[in-house]
Amino acid sequence: MKVLVFTNHYLPGYKAGGPIKSISNLCDELKDKVNINVVTTNHDFNDSRPYSNINFDEPVSLNGYKVTYMSKVTLLRVKKQIEKISPDSIYLNSFFSKFTRLVLTLSYLGLINCKIILAPRGELSQGALSIKSRKKNTYIVFARFIKIINERVIFHATEENERKEINQRFDNEVFVLPNISSSLLPINKKNKVKGKLKIVFLSRISEKKNLNFALEVLNKLDSIDNDEVVFDIFGTQEDMSYWAVCESLMKKFKHIKVNYKGTVQPSEVHKTLESYHAFFLPTLGENYGHAIVEAMQAGVVPLISDKTPWNEIEELGIGRAINLNNTEEFKREIFRLTMMDNETFHECSNNVRDYISNKLADSDIVNKYYSIFSSN
Repeated sequence: MKVLVFTNHYLPGYKAGGPIKSISNLCDELKDKVNINVVTTNHDFNDSRPYSNINFDEPVSLNGYKVTYMSKVTLLRVKKQIEKISPDSIYLNSFFSKFTRLVLTLSYLGLINCKIILAPRGELSQGALSIKSRKKNTYIVFARFIKIINERVIFHATEENERKEINQRFDNEVFVLPNISSSLLPINKKNKVKGKLKIVFLSRISEKKNLNFALEVLNKLDSIDNDEVVFDIFGTQEDMSYWAVCESLMKKFKHIKVNYKGTVQPSEVHKTLESYHAFFLPTLGENYGHAIVEAMQAGVVPLISDKTPWNEIEELGIGRAINLNNTEEFKREIFRLTMMDNETFHECSNNVRDYISNKLADSDIVNKYYSIFSSN
């Protein structure tokens, strides 16, 4: 069985964040069961420079499967890739990407007739659609009007709320399967001094990830002594005008150390995260949130919005998932974490690790993905 994956950006790129991790984990687990080919662009996210030491426009071997890095993405070139591979299924890793539009156009024109699986990756959530809303909603209305998403298209949601968001806009079949996550790695024990706190933001720096909100909350913590709280920011500067807003907020800090630390290679994410106490991501919406999962795997206490699939951390007492309208509650939680002693922190950190380990322990998930790809 042959599966062809289209994704805007892929390894060795890393700046696009979670979607790359989603696809690489999927390919790694399925490569022994399925003939997998990935088609992507020849550069990293927000980078005009092509990769070096990679042959473009022809399949190259990567981790036991084939990847084609296209130097130019056009309808004709996408059609030729599909004809060359002749897949049983096509997997589209984004709703709004150029690859998705071109593949759906080819299907609409009757030029391909295999099954198409479309993973929106949270792009149809209310939070995601609130950004550049006119352009996105116009495209959705147009897609529905001309029925470019036909009956051969099946949607992939990673959790039940995402399925509901998809079905609000399209009547197509939706299957729900969580992403395949990386295995749990050991961590080095970190000390937690009462009155001190190390907070990390690790994600793409974009409006959706809501870094400006995190900065605004932290800047209002007037009850914290000088230099007792550190907030380190890691991530790709996706939108420079948005980054300028964040930079202006960072310059206002007097009582908290705020540092932009650049980007992190995927192999260094776990090591980077494990040295922090709290993970602050007040996102406008996630269908999964690989960075949240990796933070919990590193024993970092999550402080997130209630727009992710991880809201049960709230009732379990192993983190907070707070409504974005409640800035005071975010402030109280940061102060509580700051005043937490070493013993209490380690109990919470261990509970976070146990929770995410048990949550992701679905030994049959690879077979479930295989059955989706192999079914008619």
